[in-house]
Amino acid sequence: MIQQKLSCIQNLKIHGRTSKNLDPLTLFWTSSGVEVNFKGSELWIEVEVNYNTYEPWIYLLLNDELISRQMVVKGNHKICLLRGMNKDTIKNVKILKDTQAMSGDKKHCFQILSFISDGSFEELHEPKIKFEFIGDSLTSGEGTVGSKKENDWLMPFMSGYYCYATGVSKHFGADFNVISQSGWGVCSGWNNDPTCIIPPYYEQVCGLLTGKTNTDLGAKDNWDFNQFIPNVIVINLGTNDEAALFGYPPFEHKKVLYKQTSISNLMEGIKNFIIKVRKNNPDAFILWAYNMCNKTLTEDISNTVEEYKIEYNDKNAGFITLEYADDKMLGSLNHPGKLSHESATKRIINYLTEKNIILN
Repeated sequence: MIQQKLSCIQNLKIHGRTSKNLDPLTLFWTSSGVEVNFKGSELWIEVEVNYNTYEPWIYLLLNDELISRQMVVKGNHKICLLRGMNKDTIKNVKILKDTQAMSGDKKHCFQILSFISDGSFEELHEPKIKFEFIGDSLTSGEGTVGSKKENDWLMPFMSGYYCYATGVSKHFGADFNVISQSGWGVCSGWNNDPTCIIPPYYEQVCGLLTGKTNTDLGAKDNWDFNQFIPNVIVINLGTNDEAALFGYPPFEHKKVLYKQTSISNLMEGIKNFIIKVRKNNPDAFILWAYNMCNKTLTEDISNTVEEYKIEYNDKNAGFITLEYADDKMLGSLNHPGKLSHESATKRIINYLTEKNIILN
C-alpha cells in the first residue's frame, strides 16, 4: 500500500468550488469532492474533520452508482473506500460531500489529505456538459433522507446525492457544481434576515462561511470563473423569500427591523441576480426553476425572467415550473422528498432536451 498526497496524483479531478490548494483539499459545498479512475484492489482516503455542531457526511460512487453514505466524526481518519476488488479493472470512484457548506458552524471543515492504495490512478474522461446549480435547501437535498416524522434539523436528513441536481447531471453524464444554503434567498432568508442571501457571495469561492479558519482556507477568495465553465446554470431560489414575504414577522439586524414587503423589490432582486450570473457566465444557458415548495410567486418569477430576456435581449435564458410537492411527495423536515426531486429531475431534463439546449 502506498500513501500519496493529492498534489502527487496526476490523474485526479476536483468537483465543486474550492481553493487551489490540494494539500490538503478542503471541500466546502454540497457534492464537492474528488474523482479518480482507480486500477487496483484496495483504496483508502485520509481525512481531517472538525465541527462544533454539524458533522459532515460523505457519499461514495463506484462507476456512478451509490455504494455507501456515512457520517465522518472529528479528527484524523483513514476511511476504506474499496477492498478486495479485481486489481486488473479500472473503477471510477467519486468521494463527495453529502452535506452543504455550514454557514452556522464556524468550525465545520472537511479535508482530504491523501489516498492510500495498492494500485494506480488512470486517465479520466472529460465530459462535454457541465452544470451549475444555485439554490437553497432544495438544492442542498434537505429532506431527501428519512421519514416524514423527522423534524430535527440534522445532517443525516440532508443529501446531495438524492437531490435533483445530481439526477440531472447523471442523466447527461455531466460534471456539476452546487452553490446552495438552506433557508437562504435572493433578498432575505426565510425569516426576513437580510444577511442570508446568495447573490453577494456568488463571485467568491464560498464566501457565506464565517470564521478565521474558513477565511484562511480560501472560502472568501474570489472565484475564478475560468476554472469551471458551465453549459447550463439552474437557479432554484425564491422559496425562502416567499416565506418571508407572506409568513414571518420582521427580523432584527443591528437594531433595525427588516421585513420583505414588496413583490416588486424581490423581482428586481431576481433580475439583478440573473444579470450578475450572466456577467460571469456569458455563454451559459440560465434556467430559473421554481414551484417545488412554494408556488404563490411562480407566475411573478416567470414574468420577471421573461422581462429580463426582452430588456437585455438575452435569448439564452428561460423559466421552468417544477411540480409542487404535495403531502405524498414530502420527505423529512417538511421538505420535498425523493419523489419530488425525481419529478424535478425529469422536468428539467425534458426542458433542456425538448428545447435543444442540450442535444442527447
